[in-house]
Amino acid sequence: METIILTADQSNDLYNYFDFEENEQIIFAELNCETKELKIHYLDNDEIEGIYIPSLDGEKYYEILKIFQKAEAINRMKSLKLLSNVIKEFETDNTVYYSERQNKIFDGILYLVKNKQEFVDIIKEFEEQRHALVYHAQLARFNFGLCLSLLFISQYPEEWEMEQEDLKADSDGIMYPYAYAYNLDIPDFSDLGKIGIVRKNGGISRVY
Repeated sequence: METIILTADQSNDLYNYFDFEENEQIIFAELNCETKELKIHYLDNDEIEGIYIPSLDGEKYYEILKIFQKAEAINRMKSLKLLSNVIKEFETDNTVYYSERQNKIFDGILYLVKNKQEFVDIIKEFEEQRHALVYHAQLARFNFGLCLSLLFISQYPEEWEMEQEDLKADSDGIMYPYAYAYNLDIPDFSDLGKIGIVRKNGGISRVY
């Protein structure tokens, strides 16, 4: 995926980064991942189509990439069939939830990440270090420790199509996305790799 595209609705956040006239309307935006060039297609006040190509030097590229990552994250949340209000809150104000497995009955129970400052800090550090965007997490205890597994959109759009395939369930209903599993009991045992998850009660449950 060399070029990724945002629709007009998905492009709303771009208005906060660039100067547009009051009546200028974005039609769509495309980001070339290889050249790191952004093209914003818009209609001017006379409804004539134009193309705006802003400079994306340094950290600016990653700021704009976040907008494209968010659109990709919403698509993946829909693929996971997370509870609709969980998707909506992420879409409107970047609210992130986590699914917790307490036991066989209370599994996939959804909670707000922002109510656990430790989780907020873990996600913030991960995102900053890897230019990633976390859209959901899963909390479960294993024999090697209590793990908070972060589902995220990487900084490499060329890998997104392959990562989308990981969210297609197999015959047992299991999906195998890449995640960062933070071990809350033994942080040195934290690792990045594929995990096995299933849909559960509007959230997810980690089975591997």
